[in-house]
Parts: sequence; C-alpha cells; structure tokens
Amino acid sequence: MKNFLTLILSIILISSAVTFAQNNAGKADDEGRIAITAQVSDQEIPAAAKKNLLNKMKQIATKNGLAGDSENPFFIMDATVDVLSKEITPTAPPMHSLSIQINFFIKGADGTIFSETSYTTKGVGKNETKAYLQGLKNINTSRGQFKAFVERGKEKIVEYYNSQCDFVISQAKAMHKQGRNDAAIVVLQSVPPVCKECYDMCMEVMAEIAPSEDLIKAETAAIVGGTSVANTSAGVGVEESADSTVATTAVVSAAATIAPFQVGDRVWANFGDTRAWHKAFSPAKVLKLSTAATKGESELISLGSGGASTKWIADNIIITKWHAAEKSEIKEGMVILYNEHGKPTKESSLRVGVIVLVDELYKNVVSIKGHYWGDLRKVNWNQIAIIDAPQKGIEP
Repeated sequence: MKNFLTLILSIILISSAVTFAQNNAGKADDEGRIAITAQVSDQEIPAAAKKNLLNKMKQIATKNGLAGDSENPFFIMDATVDVLSKEITPTAPPMHSLSIQINFFIKGADGTIFSETSYTTKGVGKNETKAYLQGLKNINTSRGQFKAFVERGKEKIVEYYNSQCDFVISQAKAMHKQGRNDAAIVVLQSVPPVCKECYDMCMEVMAEIAPSEDLIKAETAAIVGGTSVANTSAGVGVEESADSTVATTAVVSAAATIAPFQVGDRVWANFGDTRAWHKAFSPAKVLKLSTAATKGESELISLGSGGASTKWIADNIIITKWHAAEKSEIKEGMVILYNEHGKPTKESSLRVGVIVLVDELYKNVVSIKGHYWGDLRKVNWNQIAIIDAPQKGIEP
C-alpha cells in the first residue's frame, strides 16, 4: 500500500511538472509570435545617431521576448527625438551639450499606437552628432520601463485583434467579392498568430482566396532576397482598398497610402488662423495618421516658437516638403510660402502668398499678394519657399 501511494504521488508530481513546463513554453511561444520591427522615422536625427538608436531599439525588443526583425512588419517599434536644450560649454575646447527626449512607440503600419514611453538623457561631445551618440549610449535597455512598454504593446495588439476579428474577416471577404484578392490577403495576414482563434479563422478564409501573380512574385523575391514581404504586399493591398466602402480598422488601412507621411515625420501645418490670407504654416511632427474614424485628419504636434500644442489637421492642408526658391524658379501666378523675417529655414513659420509681379526681379524683388487681407507687398526673392508637392487646400 505504501509503495502504491508513493507511485501515485510520483505520477502527480511528474504530471504537474510537465503541465507547468508546457504552460511556460506556450507563453514564451506566444510572445515570440508577435515580431516587432525596429525603425527610426525621425528625419532630423543625424545618420550615425539614427543607427545607434536603431540598435538600442532592437535590444529592447530582443530582451523583452519579441523578435527585433520580422518577415511580417505589421508591428513596428518607432522612435522620435526631441531636443530639449542644447548649448556650447564654456570649456577649452568648447563642447556641445544636448538634453534629448527619446519617444518610443509600438504601432501598426497605419500609425495606430499600441504603446509609448519616453526616455530623457544627456550627451556631450566635440560636435552635435557626437553629443547625440553619447546621449543615446546612455540608454539603459534593461530598465523595467522598457519591459512594461513592450508588454503593454503586446497586450494592446492582442486586445485590438480579438475585438476586431469579425470586422477584419468581413472586410477581407468584401474585398474578395470585389475582386481585390491581394488586398484581402494583406488584411488577413495582418493578424498575428498569438491571437490564435482569430488567426486560425483568417487562415481558413485566406485559403479560399487566390493571390495574383504579382503578389506571388513579390513574396518569392522577398524570401529569396531576405526582404520584407509585407512592405511589398501591403503596398498593393492598401492601394487597391483605398476606395473601399468598408471602413478600415485593420492594421493595413486606406489612410496609409492617402497620407504622404508617416508617424514621426516632420511637416508644416497651420495651427492658428485659418482665414484665407492669414494662414501661417509652422513646423510640426506627425503623432497619429488619419483614418476613416478621424475623417481624413492626422494629429500633429507643433514645433514652432509658440510652444508645443497638438491639433487634428486635414491631410490635404499639411505641407510635407518645401525648398528655398532658386531665382530661376520664380514665376507669376505661383502659390508660394514666404518668411516675413528673412530666408526660410526648417525652423521658420511661413506665410502663404501668390506671386503677382516679377517685373522687379532684376532688383531681387517680387510682388506678392500675401498676409493681412491679401495686400500687395514686395519681398526679396530669397525669402520665398516653393512647395515640392503642391496640393489643393494650401492656397489662400
């Protein structure tokens, strides 16, 4: 009897150990199924510093159980950097001192933010780039702050798809019926395997949809070349689905191709008076991309001298790129931007105007209809900036 009880107890203990091991393995496997691709979309960071920051972000993802590189980059860890202060030290030799805030985001391809955190650090160097590098070097990727950041992102991703699964499948089926098979496949592929029930249902639906030859070639090239399949296929999907009557809430959305910018990009937008001849465009950064729910408006934060403020602004009146005018480019009738106080720079707030006369260009002066109720004024041609991608809604 004693031996029998010992045998039963041993069986129970072994079974418990096996069950515990299976549960732990399952959890680890689940975490490994959501792969986050690191990227740095902030264009203002020096190239050398950007590479350093990218490595730090990969360390954060890897240390917290999520692969740093993904073959299905629907989930991205992105970062932007805000310079809080900079100064030249009164030393010999003088040094550059920077105080920077790094803003980390886990988001979907459409800009949906699942988690965010900020880290403030300082760096000193012989030049601004070296000061950046020193500041980034001080980031401690083992901090609990980053573990919580990644865990929160994972939870929100899972919640998002568990609550939206029916809609994702309905959207994909609608696209399939309309003949947009590649778009439907991309939407179904956006669901991570960790959302097992939803993932399995999506795979069943996807098995009934035939991809186009272009998508097959893109996937084959991606596998052979080691590049990302999703970037190529997502481009097909969102372009084809841009006119869909079904509102997009999956990671791949129509807004991703409508908006000519990404989260973290530097743009210029009007944060103040919207009256025709009173518009001023200040530098800003993109916080959230437009979706069907936001009615084509993206959320921006002002980087202008008036202080940080956020505002939802329609994509069609956001300026993504401009350049200081060359004298030879200036023509009558052009809608332009101009700096009232000198040459336009990336920190400038710029007014909108229309060139009406160039008869004094030989004197380096042009006449424009501009600020203050569209009055006629003369400005030096080198105060003018030209919008690289003209769009409706910018003109007065």
